Amino acid sequence: QTQNAAFTFTITGAVIVALFFISFGLWIGSKNVKLLSGCVAMAVLVVLTLIYNFYISYSWALNHFKALAITVVSNALLTVLLVFLWVRPWGFYGSCACALAVTLISVTTMAAALKIRPHFLWDWKRMKALLWFGLPIFLGGMIFTFMLTLDRMIISRFFDSRTLGCYSIAIMVFSFSSTAPKMFSVVLFPKIQEEYAASGDLDRVMRMVVKPDLVIAFFSPL
Repeated sequence: QTQNAAFTFTITGAVIVALFFISFGLWIGSKNVKLLSGCVAMAVLVVLTLIYNFYISYSWALNHFKALAITVVSNALLTVLLVFLWVRPWGFYGSCACALAVTLISVTTMAAALKIRPHFLWDWKRMKALLWFGLPIFLGGMIFTFMLTLDRMIISRFFDSRTLGCYSIAIMVFSFSSTAPKMFSVVLFPKIQEEYAASGDLDRVMRMVVKPDLVIAFFSPL
């Protein structure tokens, strides 16, 4: 029930935001094909991104880290490939196509790996309980997606496709460098809690804390 309620809220919010972007594009960009195309692409990207985030949260909750790891690595490699194949020759439209293709493939991969079939369930009481701690995360993800897409639109408008490609590479590196420590913590925190609850041995827990920190510390200069 919690899964279905969260999925329903995610889809509802995504559709509302998507309609806003499409309406904005039709209002402001009716005579600007690039602006209208960007707004439509952003609308679709918001829906796909929020569904992708839902699947990620679900994998965290049930310790499906193998599926998550495969998807994250595939996402990174596919982004590298498409940035060089699409963004450089096609500029703005290549960037939109790259973001949409990578996110769609990631959603499909996660859905196939987790093998869940969420249904619509409008349970406002349950949604309200989830919102108490989920709303800041939800808004943060929305703002990040909006700003990232808006940045690419501005760069393609005032600069050129080469600049947009360099920016996409920088964003890719930033995303990877920030995702790696985050994935470590997501996997380790439940394991640390389970280990301490089972044994009560702080020394064993400390080894689980120190070793990953050392790995991240030595990896960071790269």
